Amino acid sequence: ISCKSTTSPSQPLPVGLVDKCVGSRIQVVMKSDREIVGTLLEWDDFVNMSHQKEEGWLN
Repeated sequence: ISCKSTTSPSQPLPVGLVDKCVGSRIQVVMKSDREIVGTLLEWDDFVNMSHQKEEGWLN
């Protein structure tokens, strides 16, 4: 399953795309430029995400 999106980082992802990404490796880039790479385990209606952290770093 591919979770690649062509939307810009400032646009929210469609719910269907986020659902397809559960169980996949994702990269989250925060507004503070912090990046987290991990496996998406679950998410809720408020887009709180639970993931298995594999890597994390600050830019």
